[in-house]
Amino acid sequence: MRSLTCAVVMAVVTALLVPEAFAQGTSTGSSGFHGELWNPVKLAATPSPGSHQLKAPATVKAPNAKALTPYQASKPSWAAAGSATVALATSSATASAKPVRAGSLPVWIARAAKTKSGHAATAASSVRVQLASHDHAVRFGANGMLLGVTRADGKSTADHVKVVIDYSSLTKAYGGGYGARLQVQQVPACALTTPQVAACQKRTPITFTNRAGSAELTADVGGGGGPPGPAGAHRGRRQG
Repeated sequence: MRSLTCAVVMAVVTALLVPEAFAQGTSTGSSGFHGELWNPVKLAATPSPGSHQLKAPATVKAPNAKALTPYQASKPSWAAAGSATVALATSSATASAKPVRAGSLPVWIARAAKTKSGHAATAASSVRVQLASHDHAVRFGANGMLLGVTRADGKSTADHVKVVIDYSSLTKAYGGGYGARLQVQQVPACALTTPQVAACQKRTPITFTNRAGSAELTADVGGGGGPPGPAGAHRGRRQG
């Protein structure tokens, strides 16, 4: 019982000390608060700006504007298989003549400015161009074009000619910048006869230019007096 009594007494003493200290702090005149308590000033009422109904502005159409339509890939128009012989100028003065179209094929031929070795191009008087069908190119493994170029003037000396391929009829065949990703590669001559043979599917990269804005592939390819030396224009992988 004694310990319990002490606990009660201490609790009472503590309770009495608090008001006593407060009374001592406010009883001295020099340290007391003599100012006025702050009261917030009532602000004047803010006038309402009012309201009005908003109207959507009239739609203004730009001149020659066309309605948006869903994109649809154009159906490719693959050139039919065929061949043609192109006569070329042999004079050095006319070496820069414009390319000559190979019959009705989407292929143009011109004399190459220089051979790969850097010497003046040999003067082939005529060149034969052979274009395989699209099914033939697919069997070869190229979803593009497969064509052969060979010298047709009776000479067996290999030379180089400038080949220009127009792919405007299939530039959007598969979307995803199909035309811009077309490449030109050298392949064995047997690709035109036995495209399914693995040895005939070997591809050798060559220098080419793809002018996507004009849908044209340009490359200097070699052509001798033997079997046609094919060049394949096929879709390449997107870089980046």
